[in-house]
Amino acid sequence: MGDIQEFQAIILAGVGSRLSVLTEDLDKVPKALLPVANKPMLHYQLQWLESAKITNIIVLAQNSARQKINEFLYKTYELSSRQTKIELICLDEAEGSADSLRHIKDKIKFDFIVLSSDLIIDIPAHTVLDTFRALRSTVTVLFSESSKAERSEGRGNKDEDTSDYVGINHKKARLLYMAPKVDVDDDTFLSLHMALIKKFPVINFHTHLRDAHLYIFNRWVMDLIYSKKHISSLKADLLPLLIECQYNKNLYEREGIDQFQPQSQSMTTAYLCSTTGTPDGMTIPPFMRTNTVSEHSSPNQLYRGMIGMNYSYDVLTKR
Repeated sequence: MGDIQEFQAIILAGVGSRLSVLTEDLDKVPKALLPVANKPMLHYQLQWLESAKITNIIVLAQNSARQKINEFLYKTYELSSRQTKIELICLDEAEGSADSLRHIKDKIKFDFIVLSSDLIIDIPAHTVLDTFRALRSTVTVLFSESSKAERSEGRGNKDEDTSDYVGINHKKARLLYMAPKVDVDDDTFLSLHMALIKKFPVINFHTHLRDAHLYIFNRWVMDLIYSKKHISSLKADLLPLLIECQYNKNLYEREGIDQFQPQSQSMTTAYLCSTTGTPDGMTIPPFMRTNTVSEHSSPNQLYRGMIGMNYSYDVLTKR
């Protein structure tokens, strides 16, 4: 009897503008195949997924990388299990991360993992997946902490600072705010919604966390992405939407989020957004929960030899 399928995985193997110098110098080697410790980066994501018994994996790449990635997947890479199925899907041109997912909407039947092909992670896969399982998240997100050296580099050139402003209510363990530092004007204060302040008067802001580009989504989020064409990027468009829907009832209703959620889940979220409280005996889980996990590295960190402590966050709605 085969393993019960619980998750599918999508590896985003895009061009990688920040690593363009390396890909150009290596005879236009796709970013996903850049070598780290004598193995292509894509090898590490596949191994990580297979360690979690993820047997349905889609690699999304551009047509320009088709031949080389295809050769690696089907001629070089050795599967850990005969049950593992890896499918390479190539797009004609570069698109946003959410835009790319729309092309495979009909292939996603289960909760799904999305990760970047430049993420090298040594956190056991079950650590992240169990967080998602335990609280039936809408999305689980992994962040890493910038090293002191990277903070110094970003301090001199704001455009080089890849950290985010991350707001957390630790008592309720919810992620309430997320914005890249490069998008916030140095001469202005952070803009906070009044409904957010009213519902969560205490918010702790972190200034040295970076999105690690690993997400685990509930299946219904794919339907949301497919229907909302204005959602182009997972980080820039989708995550802010899900975060704000925790406290902005008007946004939740305007975007019709309840149309995509399972009925019991949408009722829970409706009560969560309510300012009148919840019925007696009904437990509403936090929409975001913070957990400290072990270390990971991305290629940019690895090249500099800098690895920091990491945190995972969940967007949660109870089914």
